[in-house]
Amino acid sequence: MTNASNINAAALLRIEEQLRQERETFDQRKEQEAQWFSLRLRMGYTAVILLPTIIVISTYILFNYQSFPSAVVTASGGALFADVVGLIVAVWKVVLNPGSVTKLDPLISEGLNSLPVQQATD
Repeated sequence: MTNASNINAAALLRIEEQLRQERETFDQRKEQEAQWFSLRLRMGYTAVILLPTIIVISTYILFNYQSFPSAVVTASGGALFADVVGLIVAVWKVVLNPGSVTKLDPLISEGLNSLPVQQATD
């Protein structure tokens, strides 16, 4: 009976250690997902502020081109195009892309249910 209880105790210790490691892995993934969510949220808010600001300033310069040197008007047109396109691409890749959203799933293996754990016989 001692040999069977040693095997049972060793299997139980292995299962407990596996559960501890899986819990730590899940907690780490949960923390990283929270940080990514925060980054996506901040990037979205920044885009909401920057995009209209860039558009307003650039269009003002482009419509009042007589008041500004030609280099400023050219730079404004380039900034309008590059910043708007770049910001839209960045927001799509990081914030709106459904593939960038991770799903937290339980890590506990299905194999835990099939481990040979002997019932105690009294």
